[in-house]
Amino acid sequence: MSYGEWIRRERKRLRLTQRELGEQVGVTDGYLSHVEQELRVPSLELAVALAHALGLSPGDQGRFLQAIDAARVERSRDRLDKRREALSGALARPPGTAAPAGEAGPAAGAVPPEVERLARQLDADPELAAACRDLIAAYADPELRDAVLKTLRGLASSSRARGDGALTNSPSKSSAKPPG
Repeated sequence: MSYGEWIRRERKRLRLTQRELGEQVGVTDGYLSHVEQELRVPSLELAVALAHALGLSPGDQGRFLQAIDAARVERSRDRLDKRREALSGALARPPGTAAPAGEAGPAAGAVPPEVERLARQLDADPELAAACRDLIAAYADPELRDAVLKTLRGLASSSRARGDGALTNSPSKSSAKPPG
C-alpha cells in the first residue's frame, strides 16, 4: 500500500478530517491533501508525527516509513534521470545553441562519456550533487550568469595550468595563459 493511501485510510478510520490531522502534526489541510495524493513526500519528521497521530503499531510504523522512503528514492531517481537527460543534451550541442523544440537530449543511446562520469559522481556524492544544483540555480539567474562562467573558466584555466586535466582537456577560450 502506498503512503498516501495509508494516511487516508487511517485518517478515515479515526474519523479525522484533513484539517484535524493536519493540526495534530503541524501542517495545513492543503499540504496534507497533497501528501495523501502523493504530490508531496513528507519529511522524516512529518512521517513520524503522522505515524504517531494515526496510532500505527511499531511494525506498521516501520512499513509506513519504508513506503515513504521508497517514494523519496523513486522521486530522486526521476530527478536524476531528468538532469542526466538535460545535461546530455546540453553537452551534445555547441555552446550557445538551444535544443530544438521538443528535444531534451541527443539521439537515443548517445550519451557522452563525460555525462556518464558526472552522473556517477553526482549519484555517489550528495555534497557534489548539492553543489551542482546550486551552480545550476546560480547560472539560471541572469544577474549571476557571468560570475558563474568567469569562475568556471578560472577553474578550468587553473586545472590546465597544473597540467592535470581535472576539469577539461580542451584549450581555453579565455585570455589567461598557463605559466611557462
